[in-house]
Amino acid sequence: MAKIDAEVIEGKLIDLVKDNLAAKVTAINAEKADGVSISNIADSEYYTTFRDRINNSDPFIFYGYDNLSVDGIGPSSKKTFRFFCFVIFSDVNPENDGDFRKKLFRYSRIITEIFEENCSDFGMFNPVKVIEYAPSDFALNENSPVLTISGAVISGAFAS
Repeated sequence: MAKIDAEVIEGKLIDLVKDNLAAKVTAINAEKADGVSISNIADSEYYTTFRDRINNSDPFIFYGYDNLSVDGIGPSSKKTFRFFCFVIFSDVNPENDGDFRKKLFRYSRIITEIFEENCSDFGMFNPVKVIEYAPSDFALNENSPVLTISGAVISGAFAS
């Protein structure tokens, strides 16, 4: 059996999103049925770093850890993490899209529900909990453009 580490957990978390996003998008579009629809995001549009090529993707998924820490000494140290998964809109003019906020809230709800409904299946680190819920604005630094994001941040722990 593979050892549990940050790489394994990241892979499992993002696989959850990829495996469940399309069904959730379909379900929320049917539930709301108000003419405002959101789209599935292709597996090729998931990124862990910002590169020039993502400027051609809209929306896209940006994910990873914003904190990994260790508590303890020895082979069974507890590792805690904060993992984010955001849908990012890089080319949006909210003034021209009156339904934009609805789309943001719907993607946030979907990402949150995917984690809430599926993380108990992991069995390796519990509890995982949603600790932040977007939408929000995001910039890499003060000189970068502001992007609009929607999604969630979760926290959890594991021992390896």
